Amino acid sequence: MSFRCLACGALHTAPGEFSGERIRCAKCGALVPPPFHKRAAKGLSEECQEELEPIGQAGKEGAGASASRQVGDTCQGRAASTAGASLATPDGSASAAEQPGARVPPVAPVSPCVAGYSRKAAHGVRRAAIAPVLALAIVPAAYLVGGHPLWSSRAGTKTQVVSDTADNPEEYKVEEERLGSITLGLSTARVVDCKLSADRFHIAHVVDLGSAADSQVVVLLDGKPGPVCGRIEQLAFTPDGNRLVYRAQRGSAWVVVDNGEPGPEYEWIGYLYFDPDGKRLVYEAKKGSKRVVVVDGEPGPEYDLIARRAFTPDGKRLVYEARKGSKQVIVIDGKPGPECDRIGNLAFSPDGNRLAYEAQKGSKRVVVVDREPGPEYDFITRLAFSPDGKRLVYVAEKGSKWVVVVDGETGPEYDSIGQIAFSPDGKRLAYVAEKGPKWVVVVDGETGPECDGIGLWSLAFSPDGNRLAYEAKKGSRRVAVIDGEQGPEYDGIGRIAFSPDGKRVVYETAIEQEPLFSSDGKRLMPEFRRYSQSVVVDGEPGPEYDWIETITFSPDGKRLVYGARKGSKRVVVVDGEPGPEYDWIGYLYFAPDGKRLVYEARKGLKMVVVVDGEPGPEYDWIGKVTVSPDGKRLAYEAKKGSKWVVVVDGEPGPEYDRIAKGSPFFSSDGKRLVYVAEQGSKRIVVIDGEPGPEYDRIAKGSPFFSPDEKRLLYVAWKGPKEVLVVDGNPGPECDGILQEPLVFSPDGKRLAYGAWKGSKRVVVVDGKLGPEYDDIGKESLVFSPDGKRLAYSAKKGSKWVVVVDGESGPEYDEAIIGTSFSRTGDVLEFLAIRETMLLRVTYTLLPRHSESGGS
Repeated sequence: MSFRCLACGALHTAPGEFSGERIRCAKCGALVPPPFHKRAAKGLSEECQEELEPIGQAGKEGAGASASRQVGDTCQGRAASTAGASLATPDGSASAAEQPGARVPPVAPVSPCVAGYSRKAAHGVRRAAIAPVLALAIVPAAYLVGGHPLWSSRAGTKTQVVSDTADNPEEYKVEEERLGSITLGLSTARVVDCKLSADRFHIAHVVDLGSAADSQVVVLLDGKPGPVCGRIEQLAFTPDGNRLVYRAQRGSAWVVVDNGEPGPEYEWIGYLYFDPDGKRLVYEAKKGSKRVVVVDGEPGPEYDLIARRAFTPDGKRLVYEARKGSKQVIVIDGKPGPECDRIGNLAFSPDGNRLAYEAQKGSKRVVVVDREPGPEYDFITRLAFSPDGKRLVYVAEKGSKWVVVVDGETGPEYDSIGQIAFSPDGKRLAYVAEKGPKWVVVVDGETGPECDGIGLWSLAFSPDGNRLAYEAKKGSRRVAVIDGEQGPEYDGIGRIAFSPDGKRVVYETAIEQEPLFSSDGKRLMPEFRRYSQSVVVDGEPGPEYDWIETITFSPDGKRLVYGARKGSKRVVVVDGEPGPEYDWIGYLYFAPDGKRLVYEARKGLKMVVVVDGEPGPEYDWIGKVTVSPDGKRLAYEAKKGSKWVVVVDGEPGPEYDRIAKGSPFFSSDGKRLVYVAEQGSKRIVVIDGEPGPEYDRIAKGSPFFSPDEKRLLYVAWKGPKEVLVVDGNPGPECDGILQEPLVFSPDGKRLAYGAWKGSKRVVVVDGKLGPEYDDIGKESLVFSPDGKRLAYSAKKGSKWVVVVDGESGPEYDEAIIGTSFSRTGDVLEFLAIRETMLLRVTYTLLPRHSESGGS
């Protein structure tokens, strides 16, 4: 009689009949059950006891030739066509169902822990009849229950079909595949690293196989295991998830494994990184005493040292600095530039098409642009490209003089060079230069009027680049120079700014007043002087005030607003017109569309919110003011007496004892407003003015909107129980709500989260409690891309299962590691460990059965 080892698949011949004890495989040493014999079926009811051929008989008749007997009609079993079933003989050859004339699949071994998972799939068999069947060591693959196969198997793979029931109208085929020849001891095997791709459709794990020198392997769920290595590091996917790389130690050497293929061996490998679009893999490696940069497995030229590796901003070119002997070079896309004694600052153009760097050759310095060295100077600094990348500027020292070099052209000599500024479009260049006792501004090569000084960092181009303004010193006075024209003199000038459209220019001025007297009026204090301030708009000064603050243009540039103080009063000046006086004015801000100006103000003991110059109702205190993202709505919290209200668009809402911190807030589209209020000892979430049910407490971080902003959620306490409230509807009461994990389906229509029920944990899906478990896998909840299916891992005693749509699958010894649905949502994959095997488990959704019972 023959039997096949469940661990390695080796076929053995054993004499006589067996007493039921396990037999040790001579090939792999695993303890396996004895071959199935009809005596093992003594526990079956008389109605179900049909003689079943042992596997040894199948071997004699040829692979795939034997067939199991039909289950009796009283057990509702009947022969069924197996067309389309994924079955194979124990030796891996084609299944009987695939051979011409075949009617039923062959006998195949299934381990007890696998065969023991039948659940509701056996709904067509009497409970008393099926129990002994599940206890059998070997189950024929063609054993039918209710017209559907329970389990089938092929070499290295075990398959189970979960039949449809009234509660679960769909069925899944569950396949367990041994990954190569890897066997794991439970005492030593462990997963030491895990990486999920950005698109969440690929999962890779580093598995430690034990204490051997080469004992780690990377397993990709939807691919083959990688090579077994000594140490694995830097597991990483490309942004699109289609490429997995890592560095690994093999003996005394290191390699980079790219999609399962090891690259060349090196003594050392540095950090792995991809270019911005994820198409090129780059790393530094050591080969003997030399260093190389490897791009997609191709090593570049050898150098003694490599430093400053970087991609250009557009990600198309790789640049690094290298040393060869006493010389240094810049290498661009593997091609070295001219050799230099030292390399200084590097500058990329914004589009990444150009590179410039400072290089030293002997005692001289040059700028190398696109591999071409420029003229020599004594010193070079402030290397910069224009915003459009078409122009390059730097400052160079030539003897005792300084020059500005633009696009390789050397400008006139000056004693020093100050601020340099490109216009936003990069077409114009201005810089500050000193010549003797005078200072000038050079614009596009043209020298402006001489001044006694130029305001530090005062050069300012308009947004369109057509206009230039700066502050200049003339004796002891200050002037604003706009488009080359000097304005009136003042004792001081503040920051100069253009409106967003560039048509208006504004700056703050200071005018010195008479010296101050001492507080008793008897002593003149010339060291203390008083200044009045005004705002000059398009050359026209506004009214004078004691203090100017917060000068702001509206987003469209049509309105100008600033705060001002005169004596003890504050006003807001809009387009030159002062508003009403207040004792205090808060922060000024425009709505995003620029049409509404809002600020808080206090007059005496009362506070108001002023909108476009019109004060709202008075309150004792006003808290947070919130404008909707579209600028059309306004809300704020306010106190009147001992009560608080939220005022929305000028209308106060119901009174409460307190408004919670962080309230109110709008949804991103501005259509919904939410806040949390306190009334006595109760907490209430108010949505669009409608109060929800009362609770004892609202959790921190609640309420919050779903990712699509269509649903509002919060966690609340009612006595000792917690509930998750969705759109005002409380879910089931639990002993605790686990906001992590809390997941929405991709379309936002479904919600799942974990919860406590006593000492057990459950997953609540669409407001319904799922089965109880001892634990729920951390971050394991995952919806299929179409949102129709939910999977998660759960612990049951000492075992772990994966639960799909509320139905738990086979048990495993080690925690389920990661779950990932296919893009179509009909396939779920994960890794698990059972006994001594690392398994890749695949759930495949099958079509519904026909009325005849076929699959």
